[in-house]
Amino acid sequence: MPRRSLEAIVKKRLKQHKIERVVLLSLIALGAVLILAGIGVYFYVGKLTLVQKAYATPPKNFTMSELRLLCDFARVLGVVFSLIGVVSIILALDRLAFFKESYRMALFINGSKEK
Repeated sequence: MPRRSLEAIVKKRLKQHKIERVVLLSLIALGAVLILAGIGVYFYVGKLTLVQKAYATPPKNFTMSELRLLCDFARVLGVVFSLIGVVSIILALDRLAFFKESYRMALFINGSKEK
């Protein structure tokens, strides 16, 4: 690899490190918010008085059966939000570890170049 292109890659890597770190930390924060929102939705839906009444009445009424369906959908949506939050945190942590190692490598190359 030519020396000039190697220097360009190292400079670019050192320059982008802070931006990538901020983006990945914000993705981790977004994942935490999604987890909390999903848990909140899952447990809050069952505490609604209207939903409790819907499960107490017989399922012959079309409106009550639709309300039960909506309640079940909200609980599933809470689980999906939580799972998406967990996945985004795991992927962001993986990329953060990768960027950390590439930053260390760029610092090593930049340090060996100056000697």
